[in-house]
Amino acid sequence: MRTAWDGRRIVAAVVLSVAAAAALALPGDALGRPHKAGLDRQLERTPIIVKNAYKKLPPMGRRGQMGNNLRGGGGGGFQLADQQLGDLYVRAGLAYGKPRFIKRGFRAFDYAFARQRSDGGLPEEQTEGYAFFVEAVAHSALLIQKSRYRGRFKGKLRTYRHRLERAARHMITPLAFGAFKGRNTSYSHTGYSVGTALTLTGKLVHNGAFQRYGRSAIKASLDNQRKSGVNPELGGYDVRYQTVGLVYAERFQVYFPGGRLKRRVEAMTRRGLRWMDRRVDRDGYIHWRGSTRACREEASDGDPKTPGYPHAVRAFGYWGALKGRDGYIDEARHLNRYSNYAGGRLCGPKVDEPRKRRKGRGGGGRGGGGGGGGLVPELPDILPPLEARDLYE
Repeated sequence: MRTAWDGRRIVAAVVLSVAAAAALALPGDALGRPHKAGLDRQLERTPIIVKNAYKKLPPMGRRGQMGNNLRGGGGGGFQLADQQLGDLYVRAGLAYGKPRFIKRGFRAFDYAFARQRSDGGLPEEQTEGYAFFVEAVAHSALLIQKSRYRGRFKGKLRTYRHRLERAARHMITPLAFGAFKGRNTSYSHTGYSVGTALTLTGKLVHNGAFQRYGRSAIKASLDNQRKSGVNPELGGYDVRYQTVGLVYAERFQVYFPGGRLKRRVEAMTRRGLRWMDRRVDRDGYIHWRGSTRACREEASDGDPKTPGYPHAVRAFGYWGALKGRDGYIDEARHLNRYSNYAGGRLCGPKVDEPRKRRKGRGGGGRGGGGGGGGLVPELPDILPPLEARDLYE
């Protein structure tokens, strides 16, 4: 005799079979086409990026102050760009599933927004001075908006959309944007930082004008690139700002994957990485001499600007994961290892690694060689895999 329990089991089986059939009916490449923010989160979980960017997060004050703002402003007052570091906390929180990290990232953003004027302006005059911070907040908001935490932080996201829209309007005033375009010929990386800040903000708040201005900024920097792959800074090459610009350009391509501009940005990225690859030796040492800015200019804290190892790790690691270029991921690992044991001696002659443990570059060799090694070839996945709901929303 069939019981009520048997009936419930039959219904459950029917529901499961229907769900399975629906899954089988999906296009064959459906799982290869995640949402843009989902793909970005997947790339952020590339183990070498996690190890380099999130293993040890930068210090933060009780009110959210970061960088020189934590140390009293380095004698130069409030530094808006330093508050971009809150994005590291947000990304780490998403990567590890730790909402408390996300909240700490918000604290850093709020420390800066507390200084936003009634007209929406921030304590910064230049368009490119806004860019690092605005891009960091917009990037964080887009990631959270397509994550399982979007409901929890719904109010915060609404606040940031409003504040970002007001700040971005200051970036595109004729005076500010015109002055930025004039300086961009000397500082190529700014086209990618400004362009990505404006296009991501435009995407977040559904503002076409911001996206048009952002694309215009990117086009200006594309025209600067030399045939060698150098994106010039102050009339020459610079290893630090070469990779700063590439990091922003790579992120732009993930969020805006179609069209002629994306194809131009991808070609620029390939040339730019090939040039940078020749400046990195097998141990991960960046040959910085000859750079116009790295190890020559002072940072806001008074120390020399380093060759930019964190930017280089991210530029090679992110692109290697996106394109399946295991050689570039391997290069990112070498860069990370060298910066760890060289410590504060990055602006100087090459430092020998204690108790040599150097390994040859495997598989693809230099230049990102072999293709299709998987998202994280030859690296242990130190994080649990993302759930489908995190990627395909």
